[in-house]
Amino acid sequence: MQKMLNKRVAIQSLGIGSRLPTPPVLSMPILGPADLDQLDAQALDQALAAAYRFFTPQYAKPASFEIVETSADEAGWLIALIVAACIAFFAWILWIAKKQSRATHAEWQAFALERGWRYTEGKTNWYTETPFSLEGQIGEMPFALIWYREGSGKSARYKTQFAADFASSYTLNITPNSSIFSALFARHRTKTGDPLYDCHFILRQEGEPLPLSPTLRNKHLAIPATVHISNEHVQLIHDGHLNQAQVNPFLDLAKAWLGALQNSTPQADIALHDEPPRSAFPCLLKRFAELAFWAFLLTSVAMLF
Repeated sequence: MQKMLNKRVAIQSLGIGSRLPTPPVLSMPILGPADLDQLDAQALDQALAAAYRFFTPQYAKPASFEIVETSADEAGWLIALIVAACIAFFAWILWIAKKQSRATHAEWQAFALERGWRYTEGKTNWYTETPFSLEGQIGEMPFALIWYREGSGKSARYKTQFAADFASSYTLNITPNSSIFSALFARHRTKTGDPLYDCHFILRQEGEPLPLSPTLRNKHLAIPATVHISNEHVQLIHDGHLNQAQVNPFLDLAKAWLGALQNSTPQADIALHDEPPRSAFPCLLKRFAELAFWAFLLTSVAMLF
């Protein structure tokens, strides 16, 4: 132990091997007890004494500190105080959230009562949330508006759904075309003859095609909701939670779809003219992207062969 300690002091503290030349006694490696036995302790002491003559010690001023003794009772009270403060803070945050939630539910309940609708408070779990729903009638047809959330955390998506039971022979699915390349891989897509509508939506129909009037297409362009019609059910899903000002336009779009299913012409007297018209520039960009994709694909195949 003394030999190894002296060797380490010679190398790391006195600078032998870096500032000073290495004497023969320190050049031999120590790979085991046999090498350690062959190390000459007297020669090692002489090497340390010779290196120490060139060593100038640097003394650092010790830091001044004061040791404060804290009793176990004081430490326990301090920990208890910190825990109580944390509990009080989180309780205050929870109280604020509950208060805001109660105010929101009271506003929507009053909104439903003014229209003679039924208000139902929903349930929440870790993967989905249904804050509340409204049930009413369009004419004599019952419907439900459901506010819900899919997923949790950053992947959560908030949506509002219109649901009604309606006997119809039509089966179709319309989804907004939000991606530039999504139309490239859309299978069994149906064209309506309206380039602007076909650009912003992907329509798939089965059986008898449903004629979509210009008024219905314009309303749908103003409120780009997903539409599912099958098995005597009609669903419109809005991407996001509707506020009270958006409920009537959304219900008007649902009325237009129900009117189309009844083969009746939807009226054009609903005030959706304030909505900005859909731009044709994204359609041109999507069309250019489609052409560029197919040109790149064909060129790659031609170069491959």
